[in-house]
Order: sequence, then structure tokens, then C-alpha cells
Amino acid sequence: MNGILPIGLASGLAAALLFLVVRTGGIFALVLDMLAPLPILIAALGWGPRAALIGTAVGTLTITSIVAGPAGLVFGLGIGLPAWLMGILLLSHRKQDGFILFLPIGIALLAMCLISALMALTAAVMIGGDPDGLLQAFRKVIDAIAQVHPTLIDSLGLSRDDIARLLAQFAPPVFSGIGVITNCALVWLAAKLVEMSGRLLRPWPDLAMTSMPPSVLGLTVLSGIMSILFESFGGLYARCILAALLTAYALEGFGVITVMTRGMAWRNTLLAVFFIVLVGFSALTLPLFLAMAALGIVDRMAGLRHRAMLRHAEYPPSSDTPADIH
Repeated sequence: MNGILPIGLASGLAAALLFLVVRTGGIFALVLDMLAPLPILIAALGWGPRAALIGTAVGTLTITSIVAGPAGLVFGLGIGLPAWLMGILLLSHRKQDGFILFLPIGIALLAMCLISALMALTAAVMIGGDPDGLLQAFRKVIDAIAQVHPTLIDSLGLSRDDIARLLAQFAPPVFSGIGVITNCALVWLAAKLVEMSGRLLRPWPDLAMTSMPPSVLGLTVLSGIMSILFESFGGLYARCILAALLTAYALEGFGVITVMTRGMAWRNTLLAVFFIVLVGFSALTLPLFLAMAALGIVDRMAGLRHRAMLRHAEYPPSSDTPADIH
């Protein structure tokens, strides 16, 4: 099977180990847990979706045999299955006139948004069961924090009930947006690692030119309207989708800056300052995020990146770049 079985076994065991290390506690363990999909993504991009599916099954069975409760199911549905699906999307292709046309990366980015939103809603349901249960769960968290750091809660200027209500409304959408960024970073890292070994099963495109389908603008508007009109978990899921799509558009907005500054002597300095401000100044994080999302949406309508590439008289490989069949 061209090494698919041993690679699948190894990726499943590695992913299970990264998933289980969070039980040891600590920030470092949490970081390793976030890397749990990476071995399965590597198997998918280097050896195909079958290797990733084997890894998902092995990881799920390993965790189920070690840890009591739903941990194995959480790994299978929350870690292995999305990584396997992402491998399928990234390697999907069709043949045309002696060339292989791969599925645009923008389609995979849209899938990441929908998966992240669904996972955020699933986590909310598992925590609370229903909206009232979710609110009660956050109230308990606030009470626990208040016992350890009472001045922290008082400094917010809101009652504990108001804070819990805000968390119940906005924590899942924030988790959804973070999920999109995390998944994009993991896919990029997996592709780079596999590319270094010479086993990447598709030509890797210029990610700065990644663009979701035009119809996603309509889905963004619809999710925004539904997040206002609907209550309960329906409205919460709409907010999760909206947050995920805005995050994806923010990534596209950063792609606009990346493309438009190519060839400039101060480009690296500009990008470094942008990241420092984004990460180091929390008061500016949300405004910058919304500005990048707006820039991504404007680019979708006005084609800013393509105009910039025309000015530079060069055409980077896009997600649809044909690859010669050998």
C-alpha cells in the first residue's frame, strides 16, 4: 500500500499522544494539544486521505482504550475527521487536456470556516446542553474566577450575570474564529513539512492569493441577519459562522497587504510591525481584525490583489494552476 498503513498507524499514535498530553496540565501541554491534527494532516498531504483515515481510526481507538468517557469520540470527531476531510478537499482534482486541476484553496478555507463554526457550537452544546445550561456553566466559571481573583471581576464594571451572559453569547464565536486561524496554520505547517520531504501530492499555490468563492459574501450577510433574528442555538450557530467567515476575510485582507507590498524595501518591517501591534496591543486587536476583514471583502468585490499583480506584470500560481501529468 505504498507505506500508507505504517504512516497511518504512526500518524494516529502521534496525534493521540499530542491529544492526551493536555491531561498533564500546563500551557506547554495545551500548545501540544493544539498540534494534535498535524500528524494526520501530514499523512493526508503526503500519503493521501486513506492514510489520514487510518490515522483517525488508530488515534480514536488508542484514546478510547486508555481514557474512559467520550475522549476518543471527541478526538475522532473534533481532530481526526476534520483533518481527513481537509486532506480530501486539498487533494481533490480533475483532469483536463493533459493537466490536473486541483480544487482551489479558497474552497478549503470555506470548509474550515464551516467546520470551525460547527465545532464551536458542538462545544457549547456539550458544555451547557441548552442556552440556559450554557449560561449557568459560564456563571460557575465566573464565580470560580471571582473566588481566586475578586478584584479582576470587579474591575470589569459588570455584574457576574452580565459577564456570564456576554461569554455565553460571544465565547463560541470567538472560539470559531480562533479555530479558523489554528486550522490554517496547521495546514500550512503540514504542507511545508511534507513539501520539504518531496512528497507533497499537489503543487502548493501562492496562499496570499487565496480567495473564497464570491457566493460567500451572501452567506456572510445571511449569517449576520440570522444572528440578529434568531435566538437560542440557531442564532449562536449563525454568529459562529459569521465570526469564522470574517476571520477568513481578515486572512484574505492580510493577503492583500502581502501582495500589494511585494517588491518594497520596507515590506518585512511593515509586516513585522503589523503582527506586533496585532498581538501586543489588545486594544487594537479587534479594530485591526475588522479592518482586515473589510479589506478582504473589498478585495472580493474590486479585485485589489489581481490589479496589484497586473501592475507587477506577474501572475503567481493560483489554486487552479495546472500541473503537468507525469
